[in-house]
Amino acid sequence: MRFKIDGKTWRRRVVNGLRDKTGKKLYGDCLHSKRVIRVVRGQDERDELDTDLHEALHAIFPQLNEDAIWNAAGDLTGLLFDKLQYRRFRP
Repeated sequence: MRFKIDGKTWRRRVVNGLRDKTGKKLYGDCLHSKRVIRVVRGQDERDELDTDLHEALHAIFPQLNEDAIWNAAGDLTGLLFDKLQYRRFRP
């Protein structure tokens, strides 16, 4: 999937698994140099939305620290998924 952030084209990739440099399991990551967001396959619907929001926030606000991103993504997920009952359309 392709989408725009700040007028630049980014890609979203679904992958089978991700790990950080220390070997810790990740659910997604944001590769600024390639303008790619990767999301791990197999997450439940709420967690996938949270991961997408988390990584999109990293893309939009690269200057923010992980705690700020974590909190903002969690708040947005709570609003969209829990309160507004946003669900991804899957034909």
